[in-house]
Amino acid sequence: MPRRTLLLALALLAACASHHKAGDRAGAVGDWKTAEREYAQALRDDPGSAEIKAKYQSARDQALAGAVGRARACAAGEDWECAFAEADYAAALDSTNAELAVFRRDAGRSLGTVRVRKAEDASRRREYGAGLTLLAQARAVTDDAKVAAEARRLQPALVRGAVESAEKLQGAGEFPQAIELLALAADADGSVRPRLEAVRAEYGRRLDAEYERRAAEGDALLAQGRYGDAQAAFEAALQARSGGRAAPLARYCAEMRAGQAAAQSRQWDRAAKAYQAAARLGVADGGQAAQDLERVQMRPYAIRLRSVLVRPSRPDGRPWVGERSRVFDAVMIAGQSISATGVGAGEGRALKMALDVANAVPAENRPTLVARVDAPGVPGLATPPRRALHATLDATVTVLANHYDERPLSIRVVHDAGGVAQDVGTVAVPLGELVSRRSVILSDRSILRLELDAVPTDAAAGTSSGFGPGQAVTSAAPPRRR
Repeated sequence: MPRRTLLLALALLAACASHHKAGDRAGAVGDWKTAEREYAQALRDDPGSAEIKAKYQSARDQALAGAVGRARACAAGEDWECAFAEADYAAALDSTNAELAVFRRDAGRSLGTVRVRKAEDASRRREYGAGLTLLAQARAVTDDAKVAAEARRLQPALVRGAVESAEKLQGAGEFPQAIELLALAADADGSVRPRLEAVRAEYGRRLDAEYERRAAEGDALLAQGRYGDAQAAFEAALQARSGGRAAPLARYCAEMRAGQAAAQSRQWDRAAKAYQAAARLGVADGGQAAQDLERVQMRPYAIRLRSVLVRPSRPDGRPWVGERSRVFDAVMIAGQSISATGVGAGEGRALKMALDVANAVPAENRPTLVARVDAPGVPGLATPPRRALHATLDATVTVLANHYDERPLSIRVVHDAGGVAQDVGTVAVPLGELVSRRSVILSDRSILRLELDAVPTDAAAGTSSGFGPGQAVTSAAPPRRR
């Protein structure tokens, strides 16, 4: 047997069992109408079951007897609503019973008479919609000529009253109520239908105008990034008319709000899913959803240490290494006006002066620089020693981060003085700031300028290049974070 056929057969068996049990439960408490209905469905699902067939027949007999008894009791008390309902049910179970058919017809005539009388009372109270409904209900239960004649007599006044009331409701802007009344009047008198269609058309135009007004409000709020207010405006537009451009915009705002909330609670995966859902809606928002998705996604970034420039002397004016000389002193005098702020900001004149001074310092006075990286999720790394004041580092480490990552990337620069690490300075930057800006220049104490880049990569987190073996040097002083 094909899998699809087998699954269908299993589903039918499960449905049959469910209805069978429901019939048993109803029969146990004497609810024979429900039992008859449930067993009938079970028998349709499994027509070959002798057990279900027997239970259905028993429940049917009980339900039929009960309905006939209640119908006669209700008729005796002139409760024609009850009498007709029970007789109608019984006649459906035993359609060949002529006596039952006559009883149902007589109960229907009496009920129709009652409903016409109630319609006349409703007309006097100016409840025209209720009156027209009662006339329709009277015609539904009997074709008796007298009932039909009374209905025809009452109908013009009810229709006229309904139309007049609808006009007042229309004037008050209560279009749904007006349309409901006119629909009842049009069902009774076809000449009212053009009026009904005209009111429906006017209401449609008003809804369209309201839709566009609300949607325009949403557009303005969306442009301001006020997603909650924009969502409310688009949903208000959808209350005027379903569908249209407001539907995806309302969903878009909801997803953007969800993304923002998840990002604030640092639930990056949930935020990414929300922004992905927003981006798939294709809303023309300048790519905001895609931009926010880029910001929250945790992904590998290659952090590159480009270069470092340090002051030409220690804080006390002595060379980093070697003895002072007239050449060294002359260079120091020339470099006294170097501005760390200007150098760090990359101002052309200040940077050029700092580089000229660094290149002019005698080779024997230049430090041996090592940059040690402390990055989340990667072991301690150190660049190979370079004897220079301005050293190209060209070392890269890959970290997992996003634009909101507050974890610091710290780089300590030391001078390797024969196995003793003399502190030059320590710079630090939050990973989120670095990957957002893509390039930063940092400074601290004797570090005039340390350049860092961050670019997305396909490399695995923890991957590194351009670093040497760990430097076996002893710190002369603990590093200080800025």
